[in-house]
Amino acid sequence: MKQIKSHLKTLLLLGFLFTFISYTGCNDDDEGDNVATMLIGTWTITDAEIDSDIGGMSIKDFFINVGGLTEIEAEVFSSIFDAIMATTFTGTLQIKDDNTYVSNFGGEIEDGTWALNSDGDVLTIDGGTVDEMVINIISITSTTLVVTTDTEEFVDIDNEPLTPDVEVSLSMQLTLSK
Repeated sequence: MKQIKSHLKTLLLLGFLFTFISYTGCNDDDEGDNVATMLIGTWTITDAEIDSDIGGMSIKDFFINVGGLTEIEAEVFSSIFDAIMATTFTGTLQIKDDNTYVSNFGGEIEDGTWALNSDGDVLTIDGGTVDEMVINIISITSTTLVVTTDTEEFVDIDNEPLTPDVEVSLSMQLTLSK
């Protein structure tokens, strides 16, 4: 009789754990599904905060230390760089319910595929390709989407094959509205 009670308690405990795990798992999937539903539509960038550096230095410091510019000249070139970056991050992103997208950023139209992780907080654009971009969803409502992404690449900024490429890093937070 003691063994039956012990086995019954174990089965009840396992049943409870299974139910709990299944319930919490469904909540995560529902959250991801809800985010996916809210993503569908055309989003317009309303704000872009961009932090960039070249070779581990701010743009201004790079122009001073590597470019040999004065502080005032570097400030001007840094402002021009920021203005160019700001125009790059204007436009729209249309997320379609068939897991495809069309973007029009800075007048450049692109299309491809998108996927959302099960937690609904990571959006992957063109996954598994050389153009893959991982975007972290900070917040989403039916009308506002806030995302961040970081990119790093080595660039030949002086077009001189004998000099090493320089690491360029961009960290962006974009706010989009429907």
